[in-house]
Amino acid sequence: MAPFRRPRPAGATKPAPDGAASTLLSTWQQQKHLPPIDPKLSGEQVRRGMNLGRFELTRKLGEGEFAQVFECVEREDRSKKFACKAIRKERVQRHASLHKAKRNIKRVDTEVRALKRFSHAAVVRLYDVIQSPQHVYLVLERGDRDLYAFLDDYKDGCTEDVVRSVMRIAALGLRHCHAQGIAHRDLKPENVLVMGTPDTWAAHEQNVDPRKRGVVKLCDFGLCADVSSGENLTDFVGSPGFFAPELLLAKSYCGKRADVWSLGCVMLEMLLGHEVFTNLWCPPYDHLHDDEAFRDAVSETVLQVKLGSTQCAPSPALRMLVEQLLDLEPARRATVDQLCEAAYFDLVLPNAEGGARKLLRLTYDSARRSFSDTPMPHRRPCGRRKRVTLSRIDSTESDKLGAAARGLRVQTSVDLSRPREPDSPTSPSPIHAPEGLAEPPTRPASFDAVPAAA
Repeated sequence: MAPFRRPRPAGATKPAPDGAASTLLSTWQQQKHLPPIDPKLSGEQVRRGMNLGRFELTRKLGEGEFAQVFECVEREDRSKKFACKAIRKERVQRHASLHKAKRNIKRVDTEVRALKRFSHAAVVRLYDVIQSPQHVYLVLERGDRDLYAFLDDYKDGCTEDVVRSVMRIAALGLRHCHAQGIAHRDLKPENVLVMGTPDTWAAHEQNVDPRKRGVVKLCDFGLCADVSSGENLTDFVGSPGFFAPELLLAKSYCGKRADVWSLGCVMLEMLLGHEVFTNLWCPPYDHLHDDEAFRDAVSETVLQVKLGSTQCAPSPALRMLVEQLLDLEPARRATVDQLCEAAYFDLVLPNAEGGARKLLRLTYDSARRSFSDTPMPHRRPCGRRKRVTLSRIDSTESDKLGAAARGLRVQTSVDLSRPREPDSPTSPSPIHAPEGLAEPPTRPASFDAVPAAA
C-alpha cells in the first residue's frame, strides 16, 4: 500500500506589476547578508554537473515553489555530500503586489542571516552562499531523509521512546534558534532532517565518532523571523495543522511561543501517524475563515488528545507535556527553555556500580559541536494549571506562499498576510512537571548559546 501523504495546497504566483524590475533589482542589491553577484554565473542553467565554486551538483532531490534542491559534492573530495537549495529570484519576486514581492526578497536575506547565526548540532548547517543574477544558492548539510518520510514507516505512530528521543534533540535545537533571536515559524515533520536511526539519536557514549551519531536537525528557515527585539509579530505564516491558533485569533503573536505549539504538533504526528493525525488534528484548520469555529474545534481536539481518547493512548507524563505545548493561551504555554528542562526528557541510566541509577539530561557542548549527558540535581514537584480560551477577532484573507523543498520531499506552506496592531508582550510562565516528577532548576542563559556568525 502506498504511504499516506498530505495533499499539497493548490495555487500559483502572479508576476510583479509592470515597471517593477528595477525596483526589485535594487531590493536584491540592498540585502546585507547575501554575497556579491558572481558574474561568471550569468545565464546559468541549474542542472546536474553544474559547478558552484568548490561544489558540483550531482542530482536533483526535489522542487518547491521558489527553489529546487540538489545533492552536491565537493569537487576535491566527492565523498562529502551536501544539499544545495537553488532559490530562483524570478519566482521569489513574482507577485501581483510589489510590496509582497519585496517582502519575499527580504525573507531570503533573513533566512541566510539566521543560518549564519546558528552553530548547533540540532540545526542544519550552512556551508556556503553563492549569488548569481538569477539565483541564490545555499549549500547546506544533507540529511538521510526528513521526519515526514521517516514516519511513513510508522503507520500507527511511533513508540514514546522514539518520540522522546526525537523531541529531546529538536527542543534543544529550537532553544538554540530562540537564543539567537530567531523564530522558525514553519516547524513540521517536513522541516526536520533525520540522520541515522532511533538507536543513535540520543547516543551518549563518548567513544562514538560524532560524525556517526544519529541526530535530527531543524531545517528550512525560509519563513523565519528575527525576534531578538522581543516585539510581537503580525504577519501570518505557517502550515495548516501546525501554526498556532493565536496567529488567526489574535492581533499579534509571540513567535517563540508559536514555535512551541508547532513543535507539539510535530510530536502529535509522531504519536498518531500521518493518517490519524490528519483525520483528528487537521479538521479545525478547515475553519480558517471562521475564527470562532476554529477556536472551538482546536479546543475540542486538544481535549481529546489530552484525555487519551485517541489511538496513541499517551502516558500521564506525556499528557502533561501535551498540555504544556498545546495550551490555547500563549501566555500560559511553555517556553522552549522550560521545555528543555521538562522531566519527561530526562534519561535514567544505570551507573558503573550497577543497581543505583542517576538522572541524566541531554545537553549540547558548543565548543565540541556534540551532545553529552550531564547529571542533574533532584527537583521538587509542582502543581497543574488551568486552560484558558482565546478571544475572537476578524477573519483573514488568504495569500499562499510556497515553502522550498527540503530533503527528499516537497511541501508547501501558507502565508496569510494582513495588517494588525501589536498586542502587549506576553509574560513568561513556568512549565509544570507531571505528578511524581520534579520542577526543573534554573539553567545559565549561556548554556548552549553560541556567538553569532560575523
